[in-house]
Amino acid sequence: MIALVKSLLVWAIWTGWHSTCYSIKLTILLLTKLPLLSYIAWATFSSLAVIAALSPDLVSQYRPLVRKAALFNCVALSAVSEVPHLIIVLKLFFIGFSRIYGTYRAVISWPFLLLDIISLAGCLGILYHQAEDVQTMVEQAAPFLERDSTRFDAFNLLVEVFAPLWREDELVCFKDAGYFGAEQLRENSVKRLVLEDTGTMDIYSTGFPPGSNKPIVINIHGGSWSRGSNKVPNAVLTTMARSGEVLVMSINFRLAPKFPLPAAIIDIKRAIIWAKKAAKNFGGDPNNIILMGDSSGGHCALLSALTANIEAFQEQTPDADTSVQGAVLLCPALDPTNKFNISHRSGEDSWFVRACCGGDEAAAKLVHPLEYASKDMPPLLSLHGTADTLVDIKNSRCWQARCAEIGAKDKFDLVEMPRAHHVYFIFRSIRTIAAGLIAVDWIQHRSKLTKDR
Repeated sequence: MIALVKSLLVWAIWTGWHSTCYSIKLTILLLTKLPLLSYIAWATFSSLAVIAALSPDLVSQYRPLVRKAALFNCVALSAVSEVPHLIIVLKLFFIGFSRIYGTYRAVISWPFLLLDIISLAGCLGILYHQAEDVQTMVEQAAPFLERDSTRFDAFNLLVEVFAPLWREDELVCFKDAGYFGAEQLRENSVKRLVLEDTGTMDIYSTGFPPGSNKPIVINIHGGSWSRGSNKVPNAVLTTMARSGEVLVMSINFRLAPKFPLPAAIIDIKRAIIWAKKAAKNFGGDPNNIILMGDSSGGHCALLSALTANIEAFQEQTPDADTSVQGAVLLCPALDPTNKFNISHRSGEDSWFVRACCGGDEAAAKLVHPLEYASKDMPPLLSLHGTADTLVDIKNSRCWQARCAEIGAKDKFDLVEMPRAHHVYFIFRSIRTIAAGLIAVDWIQHRSKLTKDR
């Protein structure tokens, strides 16, 4: 028995020693090959992203696969399609880094170097396409453009992209201002704590001179109704604020599933009420409020714009005026329960009911914008990417068609953004700057039409 134990002990020590040696050898091998492996991974991923950005139709063929990592894919594809100049810089850095570490001594790296060089040319092609795409956007927006079209020249826009490198930012910002009035915080201490966390907004513009009467843009962030905050970057929104022609209020609000819809809409209504009362203090026009939202925030912006003074969405403030003068929608999710039969994802409508409406079918119907569409609705502008794989551009096209059916064709303006992906707006590019300028012009144009009536 003792001999058996000794044999097992010797075997365990021998096995452990050799396993440790092999582990050390493998670790050293991986570390010495890490630059090569890193370069192969980077060259492959970045090149595939460039191919996808250049060929959105190819991506749409693999939509079920893309949706398995939807958010990551959206950000990656949007980054390549919006800021290819930064991808070029990164590629050149990796090529230089790999050369220093001798990566190209390995023959296996040569095909990936060739792939990298080809994708560099692809990035230049994306830049060229961006210039073309902006002109396509300008042509669609021509009926309501208020500024000199030279502002949309590719060179001028590219200069604007890099302007923060040498130009001092003129934006002035008040952060985390509370938009709940004292009379709205009387229910109980628990609700009061919740409202303190979510009922805030950032207010920014190039200045707040009293009496300037700037149109107020209330921004509603996206995030599938269940995540995100007003701190998410939005280059379209900041372009609008930097124009000096609008006052921006970017809000936080209660999120599902903890607070099912219509809680978010009730909060947005409260923000509208607060904005009307406080507008003069910031140089805003209380009679010219535009809602703005991206993705699910686009749905909330549209719904809030269409449901002025409807008591179901105005908890504790049933008599307050919550009318607005329009809404700007970025890649908006306008059909959450798939009434247009656009989405082919099984269970999407039931997910919305379950995750965002607390399983309440009546609430899901209550918060569908189609229930409130009419020829008297406020004007709407949608800036939607044709390459959006998360919220199909058919959402906006179907809404435009529905508006035409009910006699409100002039109330829905659609600017299709060629090759733009779902979260294009988070990157500062010539396309997003152009989109911001187009949105400002649309607001000014609609304001003039209202005053002329």
